[in-house]
Amino acid sequence: MLKIALCDGNAHHVHEVKAALITILFDRIELEVSVYKDGVEVVEAARNKNFSADLIFLDINMENVINGLGVAKFIRKNNIDCDIIFLTASKEFILEGYKYSAFDYLLKPVSISTCI
Repeated sequence: MLKIALCDGNAHHVHEVKAALITILFDRIELEVSVYKDGVEVVEAARNKNFSADLIFLDINMENVINGLGVAKFIRKNNIDCDIIFLTASKEFILEGYKYSAFDYLLKPVSISTCI
């Protein structure tokens, strides 16, 4: 089973990414998707040993105390074994994200065609 975490404060974007993942992967692999509304939820879950994901889709521009880059830094600093795919509406942070060994980036809005 592939465990995917999805962290984005915009419910519409969460729905789009989740729908694309289910459409693309559901027939091929069993999936479990956990949704986090902001970076604070991810960090708290990890600190409480309640975060388990093989892959996290992480919005860079979240409007809380911890943005996506901060979450990525926390994940890497704490040796959490999880690949990171950043979600962003802007290309300006792409290079900075690679400091945290990002697997990839998806530009918003996400659709099935952007994921294939």
